[in-house]
Amino acid sequence: MKRFFPLTCFFAFAIILVPLRAQPGFVEGTNYSERAANACRVYAQTPPHGGEPRDVLPLYDARIQAGTDVAASLQAVDKMMDAVLENHGTHALDPFSLHAIVHGFCVCRDQWPPELAAKFRAFAARYDFTKGPGVSLNYEFMQDGGGWLAAQEWPDLKDHAGHNAKQIQSLCGKRLLMTFAQITAENSPEYEAPLYYGTDLMAVRMLAEFAHDPEMQRAAQLTLEWMLIQTAAYWHHGYYISSAGRAKYWGSNDLSPDNPGPTTAMAFLLFGGDRPARLAGVPAGYWLAHPGKCLPLDWLSAWSAALPETRLVTGSVQIPSHGIFVRKMAWFTTGYGLASERDDGTSEKSYLYKESRRTMLKWISDKPESSFTVLQENRMRPQQDEKNKFAYGENPFAQVMQHEGTLIGVYDVPASYGFWKMAAPFTTRGAIVRRAERDGWVFCHGGSMLFAFRSVRPAHWAKADAREGLDLLECDEKRNGWILETSPLAPFAGGGVEAELNRFADAVLTKTKIAGDATAIPPRLIFTSLTGHTLDLRWHPPAEKYSGQCGLDGKPVDYDSFPLLATPGVRQAVGGPLTITLPDGGALVYDFKHWTVEFRP
Repeated sequence: MKRFFPLTCFFAFAIILVPLRAQPGFVEGTNYSERAANACRVYAQTPPHGGEPRDVLPLYDARIQAGTDVAASLQAVDKMMDAVLENHGTHALDPFSLHAIVHGFCVCRDQWPPELAAKFRAFAARYDFTKGPGVSLNYEFMQDGGGWLAAQEWPDLKDHAGHNAKQIQSLCGKRLLMTFAQITAENSPEYEAPLYYGTDLMAVRMLAEFAHDPEMQRAAQLTLEWMLIQTAAYWHHGYYISSAGRAKYWGSNDLSPDNPGPTTAMAFLLFGGDRPARLAGVPAGYWLAHPGKCLPLDWLSAWSAALPETRLVTGSVQIPSHGIFVRKMAWFTTGYGLASERDDGTSEKSYLYKESRRTMLKWISDKPESSFTVLQENRMRPQQDEKNKFAYGENPFAQVMQHEGTLIGVYDVPASYGFWKMAAPFTTRGAIVRRAERDGWVFCHGGSMLFAFRSVRPAHWAKADAREGLDLLECDEKRNGWILETSPLAPFAGGGVEAELNRFADAVLTKTKIAGDATAIPPRLIFTSLTGHTLDLRWHPPAEKYSGQCGLDGKPVDYDSFPLLATPGVRQAVGGPLTITLPDGGALVYDFKHWTVEFRP
């Protein structure tokens, strides 16, 4: 059976009738429809702050949709639009504003007074849609998606360059369809970004929901489903655990149900978690929560829920046009997940390193900020001799190797690059319930799991960062290696936290082995893990292609064979169709070259 429209159903819910048992600002529910309805209710009750459309329009839309304080909300939006139209400054044409205004108009189309709708239209007419903004994928999606839909909604629209509605749709539509095809074949340059992947989702959902043209609606819907399948693969009990193409600041690295970002908030709506999530602080979550025809995807939520507790995810991001060549790996098991990536063949001058996050450990905790990742100084921009901000971007001269719950790294940073200090951040706000040091290792009990970190060359504790709530273990060597060993709690459980941590430490000190020479040229680190596997990592210049520098138990790791995505029930080769096996039987086969989905019994 071939279908041209996705396996979704129309649904509606009465927001004011859904009971909300979680504490204020938090959302819960047994399925997408319940969580989305509760989220809309939370947004309708959240006081708007600021005047930017991206921040306040989702909340006003939620109020209007729920019939809560409608007159005051319309008045506030009218005032906001006057301020937006009067703004001629640097950010007057921010694509975030265009998306929010067009998406917000479409959701509550029948409730806007004609004079207010005219102001929405006037704002869209300020843009020149000759070409995209050229800043980032999310800007492209928001501007082109907003322009395409604005031209649909106002057929008499003319943009700043004089293009009529038909021309605007042609210009924006070509770029959108080309980007949809690139993402579903090669992956997204903003893959798994805590902020921007969610931003991309909201812009693609807007088109899937409101586009009248069958080709655009179909391509947007299937791209949305592709992105959500990708998201579900890295979802674990309410935590999004993956390496990322963009991850700004420590705050976008340590996300949890207590402090979700846009990507996490939207994933929670589809896939849920073990406890409620605080969505009140993420207005962008509304753009995936509002009622419509393209969601829910109950079959996808069911597939996510059926994923095995212990599983491996492999994937890649192969975008030659962006100079990005990434192989991804994530290991999930009881209590936590560990993720990493290799970027062999990516030039040190690539913009990938400006904001990427190469490693990520997250564990399930009743405290926020249960995250650990190895940080290293890097340049703010390629060929710019200025240090990047804390926990922002990656050093191109560092490389890692992962096998299941073991992760090792080496780096060899030339002095000419200018920045090399390595820092390991240990949260001090409760997610690490016990920390101890022995023989150069730092051992941590996270409540649900255990982990240990060691810098091969001597490291020291830096002054605690009170603003971030971190203790930093730093090493100022240009050439070094490090080890992150993790374990579920079960093998060491019993007798309380201190006894469990001591047993784990004893095991690491007696059963693991460090070899190789992390100070050699090039550095090499060999580590035998708690599970008895030997990881052998040799450094090589970052722009060179991978040629067997990683060995597992004496055999080279074949990163070149990594597909676009593979985990239990899903597989897609780079540039090929995607097959997802459904829990109730049968499979969906996505053909992104023809924008079709076929159900196979």
